Amino acid sequence: MCSRAEDEEYLVKRLKKELEKSSVNRESAEKMEAKLGVWTTVKKSSEFLKKHPNTIYNMVHEGNLITRKNGRAIRIFTKSLIFALGEIEEI
Repeated sequence: MCSRAEDEEYLVKRLKKELEKSSVNRESAEKMEAKLGVWTTVKKSSEFLKKHPNTIYNMVHEGNLITRKNGRAIRIFTKSLIFALGEIEEI
């Protein structure tokens, strides 16, 4: 079983590849960061992506987003939402 640090390291590497491979992904990530800030909440993420907050929570719990917890509050690394866009488009 992988540790949280290993999972996060994998996600950061995957994020870098996604942003390097496509200018569309890079532009989308930059727009999201400009609108939401470097770190964002589940509520703001769901509003921006026009998805139910439970969809974002599911992605957090599945380990598909880079997150930090501060007490009960979950903060999402905004550029990692590019993974949410990919998964939502595949559905």
